[in-house]
Amino acid sequence: MITRMCNCVSFVLHIAVFLVSSSIRLEAVKAAEEVNLGTTLVALKFDGGVVLGADSRTSQSVMVSNKFAKKINVIVDSEDVSCAICRSGSAADTQFLAKSAKETFRSRHWRYNFRRPTVSQVAHYLRNRMRSENSKRAFQASLICAGRDDEGGRIFAIAVDGGAMWEEDLFCVSGSGSTFLIGLLDSLKLDISSLYSEKEAIEMVSKLLQLSIARDGASGGLIRILVLKKGGIEERVVYPNAVAQAILPGFADPLKG
Repeated sequence: MITRMCNCVSFVLHIAVFLVSSSIRLEAVKAAEEVNLGTTLVALKFDGGVVLGADSRTSQSVMVSNKFAKKINVIVDSEDVSCAICRSGSAADTQFLAKSAKETFRSRHWRYNFRRPTVSQVAHYLRNRMRSENSKRAFQASLICAGRDDEGGRIFAIAVDGGAMWEEDLFCVSGSGSTFLIGLLDSLKLDISSLYSEKEAIEMVSKLLQLSIARDGASGGLIRILVLKKGGIEERVVYPNAVAQAILPGFADPLKG
């Protein structure tokens, strides 16, 4: 009788240990699969192209690892076609994708009689690369691919792992800070028939990023802005000295209360 009881207790303990260890392994797998999108990325069309903007904070868990990271990479820069990507997710994965795209289209430029790619071709290349690189290890990356070509300003959003890609008509926001901006952008009721001027678009992107930096703990540092238009790309840096100046109508001042 005692032997049977001991065997039962031993069996129950083995089951409990197995369940606990399985739960721990499952949580570890889930944690490994999570993609950290702690950033704010903005793309906004104007009447002559697209304005891209991003903050410069890179985080590792709760630690700020880099205050001045560059999250916008230029893929094509010419007088007729300009294209760049905004990166969020794993820094290693997104940097690899940006470098791969730039080298690929630079090679194709020389191989195919100096033809420049369209923004759509760059976006489709990135999505296909994310999906076909290795089925056992998905890229931890979410991208905004935007630029100007013969069709005007183009904005493409590429979801994590390249699972989906779509073209936006007016704007695109991504990253953890986008939750603070999407409602505001919807309320502006932007229309494709009356786009911002270049100056207005730059000011709006700057204000959006400053507002996100004020509210989102994963966004911070400098604001890097790229203007993609006919004639090439212009780069600007905004230093958010006074966050209160970035507060838009209808939003409470984050410095108060």
